[in-house]
Amino acid sequence: MKKLLGILVLGLILFSEPANAGRKSFVEGRFYEGEIAWGRGSCIILPPGKFQLIDRFDWASWGVTQKGVWFIEKINGNTVHQEVSIYNVGSSKYQAYLRQWYYSYLFKNKYDGCYPRNEYTLVEVKKKGFYNCWIVRHIDVQKELYAPDDPHTTHAYTKHGIKKYNLEYPRILLCSEHIFFAASVQELLTVFWHCINPDTHGASKSKIFTEEGSEYHPSNIHQYPNKKKFMEEFIKTSAQQHKLFEKTMGAKEKHKMDLSKYGVGEIIKETKTTSSSPDIAVEIKELYELYKEGVLTKEEFTKAKKKILNK
Repeated sequence: MKKLLGILVLGLILFSEPANAGRKSFVEGRFYEGEIAWGRGSCIILPPGKFQLIDRFDWASWGVTQKGVWFIEKINGNTVHQEVSIYNVGSSKYQAYLRQWYYSYLFKNKYDGCYPRNEYTLVEVKKKGFYNCWIVRHIDVQKELYAPDDPHTTHAYTKHGIKKYNLEYPRILLCSEHIFFAASVQELLTVFWHCINPDTHGASKSKIFTEEGSEYHPSNIHQYPNKKKFMEEFIKTSAQQHKLFEKTMGAKEKHKMDLSKYGVGEIIKETKTTSSSPDIAVEIKELYELYKEGVLTKEEFTKAKKKILNK
C-alpha cells in the first residue's frame, strides 16, 4: 500500500515530455503466486499465498523507466490478509543524477527513510556506493491513507484500488520494506514492500489503532508479551525475505547484510520447503529457464513447480 510515489512525481517534474505509459507484463485482476518475472531477466519470489493484482504501471520517458505492481491476498470475502508492492526506477542515461536523488530520498527524507525513526521497529542499512535497506514497522492504515506525515502524499491510486475491489483493511498492518540499488549489478533501484494483517495471521486481536498508541509501537510493545512474540516471529520471517530479496536482486557478497542476529539461519532451515527458501528459489528459476527455452510446457512447468513447493 505504501508506495514511493515521490519517484513517480520526480519523473513528472524532471521531464516535461509526456510519459509513455504501458501495461504489458501483468494483468489487473489476475492471480499470481510463487515466482514472478521482474526486471531484466530477474525474478522475485512472492511470499506464500495467492495474490491478486490490484494495480500496476510501466512508465518511461527520456531514458528514465519506472515499473510498479500492487498485489493483495484476501480471505473471508474481501478482508486483506497480506499485500505486496514491488516497484523500481532507473536510468542508464541519468544514473549519476538519480543516485544523488536516491540518497536524498532514502536518507534525507524527513518523513520516512532508511534511518531510525521512533515508529520503526528496526532499520538495517548497508551503504558504500550502493544502498541495501531493510525496515520493519507497523502502519496505522487510517493515518496512512487520510492524514500521512508527508502532506504531499495522497495515496490516490491506493484509495481507488480499495474502492474498486471493495477491500477491507485492518486498522493496523505489520510491514517490511526491502530496498536495493547497486550500479555494478543494475541501474534500477528496486523496492519490495510486504505487509500482513496480524489479526488474520494468528496474532491476538489489536485493541489500539493509532500509530503512537498501537500495541506494536516500539515504545509500547513490551507491555504486550503476545504482540512482542508475534512481532519477533514476523521479524525473523522478514529477515529471511530480505536475504531472498538480496539473492533475486543479484547482490554480491559486499552488498549483503549480516542478519544472523535475527535468526536468519534458523529460518532458512525451518522454511526449507517453502517458497521463501533460497534453494527452492534456485530450483524454480532453473525450471523457469527450461520453460522459456521450450524444454518444458507450461503445464509441465506448473506441475514441477508445485512439486518443489510441496516437497
